[in-house]
Amino acid sequence: MSLCGRLALLLLFLCGSFLVSDAQHLALANNQYSKGIAFLKRGKNQKALTYFKKALKEETRHDAACLMIIKIHLAKNQPKQATFYLDHLANIQATSNYRNLERNYYLAFNHILNSNHESARDLLKQTVVEMHKDQQLDYHLLARAYNALGYLDVVSNQEAKNGAKIRVNERHLRNARFLFEEALRYRPNSPVAATNYNRVNTALELPPNHIDPYPLHSTATAVTLSNPQLIAATQQAAIQEDWLPAKLHWMIDDFSDYDELLFMIDASGSMRVPSEMDARVSRFDWMKNLTYHILKSIREETKIGVVAVGGECGDRPPMQRSTSVARFRLFDLVKNLTADGQTPVNAAMELAPALFGNEKGRKAILFITDGMESCEPERTCELSAYLGQQGIEIHILSFLEESQAMNEYISYTCMAESTNGSLRGVDENGALEQRDFQYSVDDGLIIPELEKKSDNTQGIAVR
Repeated sequence: MSLCGRLALLLLFLCGSFLVSDAQHLALANNQYSKGIAFLKRGKNQKALTYFKKALKEETRHDAACLMIIKIHLAKNQPKQATFYLDHLANIQATSNYRNLERNYYLAFNHILNSNHESARDLLKQTVVEMHKDQQLDYHLLARAYNALGYLDVVSNQEAKNGAKIRVNERHLRNARFLFEEALRYRPNSPVAATNYNRVNTALELPPNHIDPYPLHSTATAVTLSNPQLIAATQQAAIQEDWLPAKLHWMIDDFSDYDELLFMIDASGSMRVPSEMDARVSRFDWMKNLTYHILKSIREETKIGVVAVGGECGDRPPMQRSTSVARFRLFDLVKNLTADGQTPVNAAMELAPALFGNEKGRKAILFITDGMESCEPERTCELSAYLGQQGIEIHILSFLEESQAMNEYISYTCMAESTNGSLRGVDENGALEQRDFQYSVDDGLIIPELEKKSDNTQGIAVR
């Protein structure tokens, strides 16, 4: 081989080594981040802060860890400690649309701390517009954005200052009133927005309006099947409607937005125990029934495949079918699947990319499970990060209660967070519930107490 050829091979090897190193750093950071979430959920903020800082040290571009550090410091009323991380956040590229929106909000908040009001206002408006445009309506974040805009209308439009008081044009107070009302429509129990609204009403000598909260969800639309073979497979499956969890239609609506969906079904031996949702059936049969219903209900344009998680460590998954298989054939495959062995999740995740088509589009895995990787659990975070880099999201539906399965939920959090996925469970009333952890804090943007001037001028005195 020529010298140029040997140099090219050496360069390729070194690049490959760096890529592996980057993936390992990201996996370690995701693992530390997931441990931080576990402690944060249990109210151990200081312990969580330690793990989030470890995650950010391991991977300086870890936007989720940086955001959590900022939130904890603000929750502890430590804006000065948050300042370094707020500045660092400006140099991090967001890893999802939602995190980009949250990032922009906190960059605007940093501008407010630095009295850069115009830049703050521009970013807040951009955040609100993008949330509505992309239909990513996080009501808590929208409430804070509208409250911050109202706050800016008050504090940045002073006309005069007399001692501790400032004078603000009444027009700006009325505009702020509208913005605080919007904040309360998105989050009626916001103490910060409520305080600001009441102070503006007192200053304007106006009674508060009746504020109707915005509805949290849109009405689900029924799916009408047109494929005769799919209709026949649905009828043959004999779906037990009374086994299905409430609010399932919201999850089906979410997954209907994907071009390809891969079911990753837990077929380990533990799935044979009675289900928490209905003691008459096993977890495995309950999961099959749920799978049949989703197969029937998701729009026909979404291509669906399946991979089973079961058997022994080192074995290939006991069943796998790509998303190119006709959907009606999956009913029989799932029906004939049996539960046995351990939970080799990693083996299924390694196979997953090959089960999707080569075409571009939104791709997701739905992992229905009662456990975690039982062979090499330390590799799960790294594999999840790899799938996330391929544009594959992992969504998890777990049978386990979080309070009794800390290690499992650390693993779930890592899988979901690494891929911009989600985590769900079934609550005590038999309804699907989101178990993603969104740690939201009120940032303390409260306007000063307002007083109406005693003379006949148009000003508003603020103290």
